[in-house]
Amino acid sequence: MPTPHERLLDEYADSLRTAKDAAEEWWEALLASETSRTRDREQAVGNVQERWPYGPAAHPRVLAVIRKYYFACQALNDRLAETKNPAEEYPHVFVTDMLMEDGTDDLGAFVYRLPGLPIGIDSDGDPV
Repeated sequence: MPTPHERLLDEYADSLRTAKDAAEEWWEALLASETSRTRDREQAVGNVQERWPYGPAAHPRVLAVIRKYYFACQALNDRLAETKNPAEEYPHVFVTDMLMEDGTDDLGAFVYRLPGLPIGIDSDGDPV
């Protein structure tokens, strides 16, 4: 029987795969448009990468999914802490390293294109 974190990870992987697919379609459309404008694929890639240095992984939809499941993992940790069977996964590990498994390693590599997680810290030191 899967653990609560494993169930959440499956949901995250499904959501991230959907966002990744959409972001890659968007990226290809950007490249096609820029290639049409410059008439040079290599130049087009350079131009698009200059504007979006982290590629499709930086698409707002992808970032939203990462944020959603970062905070969902933290909420799950908080709920489980109140039970007789507490279990915890660090949210930053959950949204990155836990994807580096067979079947989701492509998602892990995709997320690792980002220079960091789209999570900030407020004045109290809490993630926002």
